[in-house]
Amino acid sequence: MISSFKSLQEAKKQLGEPTLDFGPNRVFVYQWTAKKGTILWVGYLTIPQHWLSTHQLFIAFDPNGGLLKAGVSEFNNLLPHFESVSEQVHDWLSQNSLSSQIFSPRPGQINSHGSLVFVYRPSSSPCPFPHFDSNHYKPSIKMDGHVVGDVEKGKYLSFEINTGQHEITIALPDYRYLVIDSKFIPANIKIIVEAGIPQYIETYLCDGESGDGKVKMQAGIRDEATALKALENLEPAW
Repeated sequence: MISSFKSLQEAKKQLGEPTLDFGPNRVFVYQWTAKKGTILWVGYLTIPQHWLSTHQLFIAFDPNGGLLKAGVSEFNNLLPHFESVSEQVHDWLSQNSLSSQIFSPRPGQINSHGSLVFVYRPSSSPCPFPHFDSNHYKPSIKMDGHVVGDVEKGKYLSFEINTGQHEITIALPDYRYLVIDSKFIPANIKIIVEAGIPQYIETYLCDGESGDGKVKMQAGIRDEATALKALENLEPAW
């Protein structure tokens, strides 16, 4: 499967749209699951009848969409303490000497084709009830419905975006299975992107109001001065 395509277009034709699209169009991540026995409870987690093993296919492309490298790894999608997919992409690129060729945009970088979006998650939550603001949750970031990565506390996710109006959704990813999934309230925010003007979105988790047991994702657009000061203390997600 890995050697049967040589370009981005061929990969999409054979495999369909990727689960996550970093870059965009520089690193694809495809995921699929397999049953590995039966278990009902692990601590506070409810396992959906079968222990599921998630496998991942990483594919890296050059700027022209040609295949650079592909590789397979296994990802435990049940336990939230494991690395985020963004972190695994970072490790895979490093292990394969691709970090200098493919990297996420950094603050202050100029993009002449469109603009850049930075979604950052502070190390601590400013909300009054931060009990659930932990790295048990690694929310996914969707841009116009397509997942472009996930983000842990103390990190930021950055990606290139075309001009115009876009919708950013921050929610639990589909590949996590937690008891509290049904109580997780995602954040949606619309942005209007102008050429060469970066957009900065701050996000963090808060407990629900009045002890209702819900976990709510917060998100807000920040001005450049505020965002750059926050980003000084954060690391890129990949």
